[in-house]
Amino acid sequence: MNNIMINVGIVSRLVFLLLPLVGITLWFIYDGGIGFGWNLIWYWISIIGFLLLYQLALLLNLMLQHKKKGFSKENKIFIIIGLILLFLAIVIFSNKL
Repeated sequence: MNNIMINVGIVSRLVFLLLPLVGITLWFIYDGGIGFGWNLIWYWISIIGFLLLYQLALLLNLMLQHKKKGFSKENKIFIIIGLILLFLAIVIFSNKL
């Protein structure tokens, strides 16, 4: 049991990355379905907007803490994960148009 260590920073960042995405999806499903048309377009715009805000906040955090601690492994991991999700959202959005 001691070999398995869960880093609280990674878990909390993963929750703050995935929970709003799930919330946006559930809101659009509750609001009448994602479907096609304007609901689908606004769904992807809100997903891409959230991912952009997440990346900006993460980069700001990285710049502020760079002088103190340097680049942490968690920051690098979540910048890469966020950029991959942002790229996938943009690709899917452009294919739906």
